[in-house]
Amino acid sequence: MDAYRVFWGETHDNTYQFAQQRPPIDAVMEEAAKHLDFYAAAYYTACAEAFEEGGHPVESDAEQPLILEGWKPAERLEREGGEVQEACRAHNSPGEFVTFPGYEWQGDGSDGDHNVFHRTEEAPIVRVDRLAQLYQRLRGLDVEALAIPHHTAYRAGVRGREWTVFDEALSPFTEIFSVHGCSETDEEWVGLRRNNHMGPGVGGGTWQDALDRGLHLGAVCSTDMWGGMPGRFGDGRMACLAEELTRGALWGAFRARRVYGVTGDRILLDFTVDGAVMGSIIECGGRRRVHVRVRGSDALDRIELLRNARVVATHCHQGSWRMPRPGERCRYKLRVEAGWGPRPNEFDVPPRAWSGRLELDAGRFTG
Repeated sequence: MDAYRVFWGETHDNTYQFAQQRPPIDAVMEEAAKHLDFYAAAYYTACAEAFEEGGHPVESDAEQPLILEGWKPAERLEREGGEVQEACRAHNSPGEFVTFPGYEWQGDGSDGDHNVFHRTEEAPIVRVDRLAQLYQRLRGLDVEALAIPHHTAYRAGVRGREWTVFDEALSPFTEIFSVHGCSETDEEWVGLRRNNHMGPGVGGGTWQDALDRGLHLGAVCSTDMWGGMPGRFGDGRMACLAEELTRGALWGAFRARRVYGVTGDRILLDFTVDGAVMGSIIECGGRRRVHVRVRGSDALDRIELLRNARVVATHCHQGSWRMPRPGERCRYKLRVEAGWGPRPNEFDVPPRAWSGRLELDAGRFTG
């Protein structure tokens, strides 16, 4: 991994999910820039009130016709989508904080949800019903695009993913964890249990199901939240291995699947097989040399190596502790947590402002 640096970002922060966007998109960008390296805005194209405004249905189920969301009207899509693109252009600063314009596509709900991102601005919102149509339209655009699936383990046909239609050039990775829960497998103890109205996680659309089909598909984590704290601890964050912090370098890493996800601490992961970096495609056969190096921010429980959904090796940290010797200089990591207050539009209360101070009697702060 010496050729790459690890950059941290948020690729599923829903902007303008509600009729009144709060906080403003510029404030969201400024907050993200305080602790993230890159940010891909996922403009929310659907709303529950869309049917009253003449919108188009995106979620349905023949056995229980319950339509929850629809396309926003065309005028609103153009206006809000344009504001998001302008904010991405204004806040993009190579080497400091990189932005990508994008939006969430749901279609008619039968092919699962995807976040569509573009390498640059000036790309239209593609308003079609099915994933095959979306892929076709994106291939024909002048602006490069990606379509990243998320919460794929919901029931196929009702906001879950079914993998027969797939383009690895447009969907090089998938989101396997967010505020919805986990879509890695249908046996994941976290599961998709946080949004009961969308149902539990089931087999067929999980990340492991995609791998079982032989698809080349990386995995990331994101928040799937609404602008209050992009990339916040506990809900998902994406790591990207790139040469530098620019749109071009990050985009190349996205396409090559040099990505992974974390749910909390920024765990550094160096993983190669026969010297090939994560995301690579190598020839099959013979013995493999797997190199794994992990650096976290807390006690490491274990590292598991999986092949074809089965754990084939485990490294346990248990028993490897060494207590500091008297008078020995040591370095420690300290976690500080604070509440964030209600989510946007959840309760009508003023924002919470938190302040704090850390003091050290002996030693020094190194970071």
